[in-house]
This record gives sequence, structure tokens and C-alpha cells, in this order.
Amino acid sequence: MSDGPDCCCFDDWADSYARRARRRRLGGPSSDLIRGLEHAGLQDRTILDVGCGAGGLIFDALERGARAATGVDLSSASIDRARRISSERGLGDRATFDVGDGAVASLERHDVVVLDKVFCCFADADGLLGNSLSAADTVYAFSVPPSAGIRGAVRRALAAVENRWYGFRPRRYGGFRTHVHDVGTLDARVRAAGFERVYSRRRFAWDVAVYAR
Repeated sequence: MSDGPDCCCFDDWADSYARRARRRRLGGPSSDLIRGLEHAGLQDRTILDVGCGAGGLIFDALERGARAATGVDLSSASIDRARRISSERGLGDRATFDVGDGAVASLERHDVVVLDKVFCCFADADGLLGNSLSAADTVYAFSVPPSAGIRGAVRRALAAVENRWYGFRPRRYGGFRTHVHDVGTLDARVRAAGFERVYSRRRFAWDVAVYAR
């Protein structure tokens, strides 16, 4: 078993994820990731989205030329919504969704692997990184909270406040906590696997990085 998050709160958020997916509204870092994936090469490639939620990023990637996609998420409710939306859009033959823990699940190799706002949900970033990185053939991408400078200090302070709130409501949030991992360490490990960064974007609350080899 991984040191991953409790999925109960993600089940609670599944309908919110599904509404955004149906409205084709990707958040800021997700939009940056899509742009970065197009820059690295998305056309006719397979994509694995670890921590896919209701599939919003996958659907956007397929509409922008990806050949096929797989989504994995801890939340069975989110996977159920993703499958419904996939059927509604006529993408059922190109998109597959499964319940699983990205840090320990057996992940088939794909051309592109993406983790959008996922590392911050895991206490053990190393396990998640190692397992997901091994599934990436040509492109690896993620969005994470910044860890350095003023932005990092602010994000760590916000995480502390959020985690106190989660701790006060254990029946709803279970053992979920948010984490700010060292972005430089993540970057070094991805580069050590033979990837080079080809796209990056800094927002106040998120760092986006896309790598290729």
C-alpha cells in the first residue's frame, strides 16, 4: 500500500469535477498543461492521466489530437462520472477509466504521462513519481504547488491552514492532507530518467512543467 490520500473527500468532489468537465472548463494549471503537451507533441499519441478526476484534461487532449487515453483515480465516484461523460461525448472507444492508486497500481506504458495537481495529495511523492515515471515513453508532465521563495512560503502556510481545517472535520475528509513537495527534487529525478524540460509556466499557486525525451 502507498502512503496515499484517503479518497472519501474526492468522492465528495466528484460532481464538481464532472460539472467542469461537461462545461469544458479546465482550470489555469490544467490549461497550461494542455498547451505544454501540445508543444511537446500530443498528436496521435496515447496519454495516461494519473489522478484524472472526472476526465476533463483527457477529453481536452483527445479533442486536440491524442489517439487514446487512460485515466486512473483513487475515487470510484470520479471514475464513474468520467465514464459517463466519455459515453456522452462519444469517446468511449478512445478513453478508458479505472480506479487505482497511481503510486502502486500497475500502469501500462503510454506516450504521455501527466499528473495535474496530484503530487500535493500524496505524502510520499517518491513512490508516486517513480511509479508514474516508469510508464512514460516520451513525455512526462505535472503541475505542483511552488516550493521555493515567497510563493513557496505562502503555499506552505496555506497548506498548514488547510490541513488544520481537514483535521477538524475527520468524518468528511478522513486522513486527507495537502503537501508541498520540493519542486527541485522532482525536477532532478525526472531529468535523471532521461527527460529534458521543454515547457514551463509559473502561476502564483502552481508550477507547471512538461518534459520530453
